[in-house]
Amino acid sequence: MLITFAAGTLLVTFWLTAGPGARAGGQDDTSIGGAVPTDVVGPGETLWDVAERNDPDGDPRVTVQRIADLNGLSGSIVHPGQRLLVPAH
Repeated sequence: MLITFAAGTLLVTFWLTAGPGARAGGQDDTSIGGAVPTDVVGPGETLWDVAERNDPDGDPRVTVQRIADLNGLSGSIVHPGQRLLVPAH
C-alpha cells in the first residue's frame, strides 16, 4: 500500500512538472514555479476558448480534455477569474 502511494505521488509530480516550462502567451498567463503554465478565464469565455488560446495549432477537443484532467474538472463549466493549469507543449 505504501509503495503504491509513493509511486502514485511520484507519477503525479512527474506529470505536472515534465512539460518544457512556461511558454509565451497571453497577458494573463503565468506559471507556478516555472513548471506548469496557467491561464485565467476571461468574462464570457468557455473552456474551448481557453484551449484554443493555449494551443492554437492543436485539436481543441484534445486540449479541452487535457485542461479538464489537469484541473480535476468533471465538466466544461468555467468561471471568469478562474485560474486553470494548462498543458505545456
